[in-house]
Amino acid sequence: MNYITRNAPPARTIAFMVRMGFIRRSLPSNFVIALTLGAALVSPPSIAGDTLSGIKELLTRNSVICADFIQSKSLRALKRPLVSRGNLIYIAQKGVLWRVLEPFPTQVLIKSDALIIWNDDGKPQRNGFEQAPIFGALSRVFLAVFAGDVDRLRKTFEIEANLDKSNWRLKLTPRNAGFAAIIAHVRASGGKFVDEIQIQEGRGDQTLIKFTGMNTKSCKLDDVEKGYFAH
Repeated sequence: MNYITRNAPPARTIAFMVRMGFIRRSLPSNFVIALTLGAALVSPPSIAGDTLSGIKELLTRNSVICADFIQSKSLRALKRPLVSRGNLIYIAQKGVLWRVLEPFPTQVLIKSDALIIWNDDGKPQRNGFEQAPIFGALSRVFLAVFAGDVDRLRKTFEIEANLDKSNWRLKLTPRNAGFAAIIAHVRASGGKFVDEIQIQEGRGDQTLIKFTGMNTKSCKLDDVEKGYFAH
């Protein structure tokens, strides 16, 4: 079984989720509840507070960021990885506009509570994460890393953190055993910006996203881009 039900998201959204690697199998209800309420059930441990504070200070300096990305999805069943390229715009508190240019043009707004994808006719389709809780959880992690929201990360993950001047590394290991069986760990690294995010799945598949051209000075939204974030 997979996540697709009679209330399933449209084919374009499913294709995006598959490429990102988070449509796998259905989850037991107790896992979904634990994933949702874990923050209330688990007290964050004290870890290298100065290190995390330093990483947070680096990543919270900019509220708007533009970048290019290359995403490589390695599947055990395939000899070659699935590669996609594009660019993104991150706006604090609003989400990430993820624009895939190759191999198939796709525009997606990743928010904390939903995925909004634009169809060929330009109409947006909103999909709540209740249809794909793993994708929702990883999307929130993605946003938390970009925002330097270490408090949110500590609620869901055990964190190993390293900070050397302005270069940092994070390893996030899920607290919930059910989540850890799906996503073994997430690694992220960077400096003033996030340079790389790696997602290691429990079954051996891996997603690697590398960001280049990170900047804030030339990241000025036009009216169309502002319209995307208005949803």
